Parts: sequence; C-alpha cells; structure tokens
Amino acid sequence: MAKKAKLEKIENKKVTKKEVKETKKEVKKTNRLLTYKQTAILYFVCSVCWFISAVLNIVADEKPFFDIAIGVVFLIIGILYMVKWNKDNCK
Repeated sequence: MAKKAKLEKIENKKVTKKEVKETKKEVKKTNRLLTYKQTAILYFVCSVCWFISAVLNIVADEKPFFDIAIGVVFLIIGILYMVKWNKDNCK
C-alpha cells in the first residue's frame, strides 16, 4: 500500500522544463566510461612514455622516429580531448 501511495505522488507531480533538462544532462554524463578530462590525461601520459622511449632509443644509438611520431600523435589526441572537455564545461 505504501508503494502505491508513493507512485501516485510521483505520477501526480508536475515536472518543469528545467528538471527535464537536468535529467537529460545527467543521462548524457553517465553514458561515458571516462570523462574527456580523464581520457586526455591518459593520452598525455602515453605521449610522455613514447617520448621517454625515444630518448632511450637515442641513447642506444637507434632511430627514434617511430617513437617521436607516436608521441606526437598521442599528444595531439590529448589536446583534442582537452578542447572537447573545455567546450562541454563552457555550456
């Protein structure tokens, strides 16, 4: 009986447009496993690791071109995720 009373109260409640927008924002936020900021940080960490690998290859007298290229790619992807995160925070 108590559950029916609660359901009736919930069904009779008027919903404002602001509440609908807030719930839509909450649903959008829960769809991602990681936030854009966390993803960007992971790409930056990967970029740093590839640059360290390039330095170690230079010390070992090997060609570090692949390591530098992959490091730059990860750096660019991380920057793109940070830009996307900044755009989402401004809205």
